[in-house]
Amino acid sequence: MTKTMTPSYALGLAFIVLVSVIWAAASVLVQHLYRDMDFDSPFLLTYVSTSLFVLFLPSRLIWERRAAFLRRASCRGGVE
Repeated sequence: MTKTMTPSYALGLAFIVLVSVIWAAASVLVQHLYRDMDFDSPFLLTYVSTSLFVLFLPSRLIWERRAAFLRRASCRGGVE
């Protein structure tokens, strides 16, 4: 019995691979900063990472509300 891969399943796998690549690249970058460039400021690195995460949260909320609006509009017959 052969099962076909659905688009959402393939997209999920692609996101897992993408996150793994980004995580590995970030580890290499941090290692390069601390070892090769004598960067010794972990608080700054933590601050920047947290700040970027804070930027992600509102954008995710906006994206979800936009998707909900488009779903409601398509149920009513289109966007005016």
